[in-house]
Amino acid sequence: MFKRARYFRWGLLLVTLIVEALAFWFGGPQSAPNSTLTQSIILKLGHPMSWTWVGWASLSMAWFWAELSFSFYSNGRRTRALLRRSKHEKLIYDTGVHWLVLLRDIHLNRLCDGEKGLLEESLFPSGVKRSFAWHAIWWPVLMAALTLLYFIGWAAWSIRSVPQSAENWSSALQSATQAMIASPLAFVVEPLERFIVSFPRWLEAYYDLARNNTILTLGVIFGVWVVLRFAARRVNNLPVLPVLLRNGARLAILAGVFSVLATSWFDWLSPVYNLSPHHGLAAVGFIPLTLASGFYFPHILFWSSWRYAIIRDTETFDATLITIGGVFNSLQQRINLQRIVDTDIRQWWWQRVFDIGDIDLKEMGGGEAERVRHIFGPHRMLDEIRNAIRESKKHSGQRSEFVDPELDGMR
Repeated sequence: MFKRARYFRWGLLLVTLIVEALAFWFGGPQSAPNSTLTQSIILKLGHPMSWTWVGWASLSMAWFWAELSFSFYSNGRRTRALLRRSKHEKLIYDTGVHWLVLLRDIHLNRLCDGEKGLLEESLFPSGVKRSFAWHAIWWPVLMAALTLLYFIGWAAWSIRSVPQSAENWSSALQSATQAMIASPLAFVVEPLERFIVSFPRWLEAYYDLARNNTILTLGVIFGVWVVLRFAARRVNNLPVLPVLLRNGARLAILAGVFSVLATSWFDWLSPVYNLSPHHGLAAVGFIPLTLASGFYFPHILFWSSWRYAIIRDTETFDATLITIGGVFNSLQQRINLQRIVDTDIRQWWWQRVFDIGDIDLKEMGGGEAERVRHIFGPHRMLDEIRNAIRESKKHSGQRSEFVDPELDGMR
């Protein structure tokens, strides 16, 4: 198992390094045609733009590997793939193990591949030092977070020059459209030109409004966002209008971000960013993510492979709790919920804060309880288990030990 995980690691590092090398070569300054390879490399090594491209390529690849590691098993994909083999089973509810399990496995540098005993061990092992994987992941992530914070501040600082930039952009476009006014496209070009001329004034007026009346502006934007989101849900069955409304809600969010960044709260950034001649060079802070991605990809992949699902037979209405886990060594465990007569949740006070817990399922006959550990959202899971048992026994004409809360309140 660890050899295969090591193949993951080296493969990711190789692909990421190839992408970064291409970004370094093509993103930096272009060398003269008669330059040698050594001269071209020296030229690119000494130019900030080359390292800027490498940094953003590192962040992009780290994001890509994180999305890819989640895409295989998250959001019930594995459970639905399992149910495609059966014509008479329907997915009722699906959840996974808590993210604290992922942190524990990174701490131990352990990949739980279909071994439920390892999965259910304590979240906080005592007397174990943090592994190299822990440091290889979290120190680059911390550096990347600080780098991203720098660029967010740079964006806030750059907002102050947006009206002037829009004026320059408008003047350039206006001169380009002047030659087209006498053409057959004049009926399109003239309204476009009026918009191009007016846009910088609108933007400057909005900038002044957001800077001087921030609370009022944010309140109006929030109201517009709520209306657009509500309207998008109401017309969800129409073909094009919901997409337009959702995009309008996203534009409202961008307008809100612009309003906040335009305020005087960020004036202190000007002397900070005026000191740096090339802000893009700060992207080198993303380069250590190359090492981190090689470690977190297998950990997220193995962690997200564990799913807990409640399924129902569409013919008999029998409910089953399925535990699925593992990548190379797969485990599939089924618990017939018709035999469950009692359920419990075990949670410490801090587990309630993080919404994590264990569920005990006791079968009829007084047998040993089956414990499902480290579930994300245990209360929702337990409610779905009780509802599934109630519906199953109602369909078969049996009395359920779990009374419907709504019916119980009417008595």
